[in-house]
Amino acid sequence: LITGIITLNAQKLMTLVPIVACQDKTLKVLRKSEVTQIIPLGGTPTCVHLFNNDGGVTGDLLLVGTMHGEVVLYQISHQEFSIKWSLPSTKSMSCVTCLYCYDMSANDSLDLIIGRDDGTIEIYALLMRDEGQMAPMLRFSYFCNESITSLQAGVIGTPGFDEILVTTYSGWLFGLTTESIDKQTNELNANISPATDDKIRISKLKMEIETLEQAVAKERDQYEKLTQEDSAGLCTLPALKVNDKLIIDTEEKAYLLSIEVDVPIDNVLVQCDTYIELLDVDKNTAVLSLSECDPHSGNAVLATYRCQANTTR
Repeated sequence: LITGIITLNAQKLMTLVPIVACQDKTLKVLRKSEVTQIIPLGGTPTCVHLFNNDGGVTGDLLLVGTMHGEVVLYQISHQEFSIKWSLPSTKSMSCVTCLYCYDMSANDSLDLIIGRDDGTIEIYALLMRDEGQMAPMLRFSYFCNESITSLQAGVIGTPGFDEILVTTYSGWLFGLTTESIDKQTNELNANISPATDDKIRISKLKMEIETLEQAVAKERDQYEKLTQEDSAGLCTLPALKVNDKLIIDTEEKAYLLSIEVDVPIDNVLVQCDTYIELLDVDKNTAVLSLSECDPHSGNAVLATYRCQANTTR
């Protein structure tokens, strides 16, 4: 199964070099439709991206993110490859879903931005060691509790301030900005209110949100009235796309089950005819309730996860 495909910088290499990421934990390097290299990986690749967005100075540097959260920088030449550096996976790291490079520190050096399946966004500075090797160092992280599907960085909302634009699995689109809402003067050492145009913009956004909330409430009330009335119409449930993963955690010697949909989840019911132990994780906000099982019913585990309001994951 192909999990990603990309080409190295054709302008710098003067040739087209496609690279295919496969579920069998390999990268396959193609030249003229033939596989010339098979690069083994430590985990299933989930995201591939050119280093510095253009393959670096040589054009052959490739970032690879894996299902277990690892990020590795490869240099892929004609008949061989080498690992420049790696960001090892830890217990708290989730699957890498997207990568991007941008100078968020304003130091004329691109930072590495990582989006993860559990909703974590991380910014790593790429520092040079004494021996001339780069080493990623975490500068900033943000958690949004929804799977990150894509991200880009640039000057978007306010001139002079860099932002990260993020989309999530349930359809949210939001930005993380370097602009400070509360600006502080050096002379008076006191907070001043945002500029007038910022106040107007915030006021407009609040009005738009209120309008959308009213429209949603109106449609919900109309739907409830239709379901309570006797009519010849049919009521069907919409088809929901479920993003579910069952990944083994080698450190805990357990499986990590994640379920995500694009609408709020009320309850998750668990039934199993073999005894399993349900462990909790820090990022889980649902309340677990266990039910007694009738020995003659064939069930060994019956459990209910009750989710908080507006929980989609």
